[in-house]
Amino acid sequence: MPSATLIISVYENTDFLKVVLDSVKRQTCRDIDLIISEDAEHPHMKAFLAAYPFDLPWQHLTQPDLGWQKNKALNNAIRAANSDYLIFIDGDCVLHPRFVEQHLAHAKEGHILGGKRIKLNEALTRVFLNNLPPTGFMNHHLFKHLFNAKKTGLRFAEEGLYLSPACWPGLLPILRPMHQLKGCNMSFHKKAILAINGFDEDYTRPAIGEDIDLTWRFQLAGFKLDSLRNVAVQYHLHHPENWVDQSENLALMAEKQKKGSARCVNGLEKEKKRVSIILCTYNGQAYLEKQLESIINQTYTHFEVIAIDDHSTDGTYELLQQTAAKDARFVVSQNTQTKGINQNFEQGIAQANGEYLLFCDQDDIWENTKLEHLLDHLNGSLLYYHNSLLINGDDISLGKTTADIYAMRSNLYPLSFLLLNAVSGHSCMFHRDVLSHGLLPFPDSIYYDNWVAYIAALHGRITYIDACLVRYRIHGNNYAASKIKKHRLDDKLIRDCHQQLHQFAERTPATAPFHDWLIRLRDTYLDNRLHRRLYRIFLLLNYMKSLTAIRKKNGLHRFALCLKMAYKPLPNLRQFS
Repeated sequence: MPSATLIISVYENTDFLKVVLDSVKRQTCRDIDLIISEDAEHPHMKAFLAAYPFDLPWQHLTQPDLGWQKNKALNNAIRAANSDYLIFIDGDCVLHPRFVEQHLAHAKEGHILGGKRIKLNEALTRVFLNNLPPTGFMNHHLFKHLFNAKKTGLRFAEEGLYLSPACWPGLLPILRPMHQLKGCNMSFHKKAILAINGFDEDYTRPAIGEDIDLTWRFQLAGFKLDSLRNVAVQYHLHHPENWVDQSENLALMAEKQKKGSARCVNGLEKEKKRVSIILCTYNGQAYLEKQLESIINQTYTHFEVIAIDDHSTDGTYELLQQTAAKDARFVVSQNTQTKGINQNFEQGIAQANGEYLLFCDQDDIWENTKLEHLLDHLNGSLLYYHNSLLINGDDISLGKTTADIYAMRSNLYPLSFLLLNAVSGHSCMFHRDVLSHGLLPFPDSIYYDNWVAYIAALHGRITYIDACLVRYRIHGNNYAASKIKKHRLDDKLIRDCHQQLHQFAERTPATAPFHDWLIRLRDTYLDNRLHRRLYRIFLLLNYMKSLTAIRKKNGLHRFALCLKMAYKPLPNLRQFS
């Protein structure tokens, strides 16, 4: 077994990786093996590695390119590592010849080692790319140019000086401490990272998640952070930096710190998440058996089904009872009188025990991997939704998906759900934290799924998963609240529109940037006089891009939608007698 596994994180730059691998060949300590952990599956990366003259054991791990998933790639590397000690670097950081030696020399049980890196300028990067400089080149260069380093484009120049620990016995860690880990220069025993369940895969944007998040979790678990600054030295090759706003990751980390657990949930081991499926039925015997079968056959089995029948008069409730008698995961009840779809789902939510909740229609068919697929894409969002294949009453595909109808995407703005809704109840899964943001009770004039999507977007993120996980049945007897016919506004519809917007505004925080706008829009429905209709159009045009974000058609059609609101009811209005 090698003394250490060197894990190199890469994406697509093979020119940089070649120089890094050349620097690995110069290491004074060679008792290591290599893992090249790629957050993608680029053919040119595979071809480069196949041609490179390795003189150490190596593995190349890949995964589908689904955006920034570095933490998932690192967890895969940990699982594949052959040694008990792990050293992490990036594929754009060239190593000092004694880099590995110093990490291993300072390795101790219960300690985490961290160093930093100098950021080279363009000129020095070209030197490294043309021909890896000899040992001592950078020390000589930096001592000569240290005081004007910033003028030449060098950043963190002092981190590039190699200072032998023999000359500074015990002083360097005190004089040059580390307060936060850098993901490109850190090492620890494998059992240390196992103790905190690896890298947290909830982080799906660069920065914070691959190092700073580790720091506080390691320290909470009782590990000590030791500094290798100026001892384990590396040189970061110059390239344009795709700086991203870190506020989202910082907020996510703050939430996790409040929970006070060193072990992440979505890490090396996937903690079993209890899922609640809320199934509401009404006279649905004709299609219910196939839906129940598709739920029972899910590949992810750690779920409960809260099935509530809304006083059916056919054999629906009896079919639910038969299922519950065979499968203890089903909890079945029946209303003594018909309550309607909103109240039925609201009642189901109140009974649910799961961390994640899903709505289920009585007449669809779930793909067997639906739950597993959704849970594999957890990233800290409040709500997840997916594509669906449309079928008819005979289970025959209509050749269309919901993504053909709506512009389905992640991170939709709350106002995107004011006029339209792409998050159908059958396709969404939401975290129970949504309940703490005023989800219940459902407003009587807003569809339950429309409302869940609005609240989730208002207080967190929404993630779209581009996979057809449900066969969504279109037929004449779908159990849903009746949608309003597209006729002109009358006095009753004016009142209904005013009530719906009032309910949106009532539970929208005053700090929301569009709160006052929402109040003004609501007040245009006090009556239907001309000046109110014109002002209504003006207000809608102000937020046209957000309001029509999920509309497939072009800008002219979006503009027309806003104009129609002068004499048409709100498209998402839920009508009552």
